[in-house]
Amino acid sequence: ICALLHAGAAEAELRCSHELLEPHCASLVIVPDLPSTDWLASALPHISRALIPNGRLVLDLGPAAGHQANGIRRQLSLHGFSAIRVGQIGDDLVISAEVPAFHIRHVA
Repeated sequence: ICALLHAGAAEAELRCSHELLEPHCASLVIVPDLPSTDWLASALPHISRALIPNGRLVLDLGPAAGHQANGIRRQLSLHGFSAIRVGQIGDDLVISAEVPAFHIRHVA
């Protein structure tokens, strides 16, 4: 949190539960240690509701989670996230995604 404030963030807050997030209250949500894909499935609706348009989610999957990346990308996509990127920071696999500023409507 201190690094975010020193980097210019106007505000930073540590939350230990995804269930207490207010709608559109965050521009960035960081999950530093993803407990499981089941946890992610239950947390994504809360996280996507909490993020403002163009808000970003960053998930640290740890060093041995490469086999989970495609399933997590699919979950993020199904919950409306876009610009999904997979990268490596040190030994850890990291996935980032954004809440789009607008949604494209499909007309039948």
